[in-house]
Amino acid sequence: MSVELKIKVEENCGAIYFFDATCAYSKCNKTGWGRPNKGIEGAYDAKLFVYPPKTDTPIEIALSADFPSLTVLGYEILPEDLGLEKITSGIWRFDYQIRDCESVLMYTSLSKLLYDEVACCVYKSMSTLEICDFDSEKIKDSNLAYMKLEAAKDAACNGLVKEAQKIIDHLHIKCNCGCK
Repeated sequence: MSVELKIKVEENCGAIYFFDATCAYSKCNKTGWGRPNKGIEGAYDAKLFVYPPKTDTPIEIALSADFPSLTVLGYEILPEDLGLEKITSGIWRFDYQIRDCESVLMYTSLSKLLYDEVACCVYKSMSTLEICDFDSEKIKDSNLAYMKLEAAKDAACNGLVKEAQKIIDHLHIKCNCGCK
């Protein structure tokens, strides 16, 4: 066995939360830190490379002060930390690397659909519906946008990241509500 880095990413209120979920070695976590695997004390120089949707240029975040850690600590990433105005909806990629005292590089990558921005628009559109709108184009458009958002989530969960990004791109065009 050897250490296998695990990460988790969440989105909430216009921020991204990154977690090192490798944890300690145990009977249930045979790829965690500690005997018989490498100890966490020799790991240093943790970095996160963030790729916003539709870009090949990473934004590097030095995590060395807090990572790696045996506790699942979260690291808050605000849009301004990435040089952005907001966290846009789409497929984001997160590459996490740690170097150990023997200069061995450990690495993992995660692609994740972040969708709070377009979800805000979809839900805002739905919240303005009234009972008299039941047969209107407005309700049909709102329902279609909701179904597309759910389809994007399903596509991403099934590894269809290009398809998920296409759906999100379409929702971006349709939703101009100013949500952040």
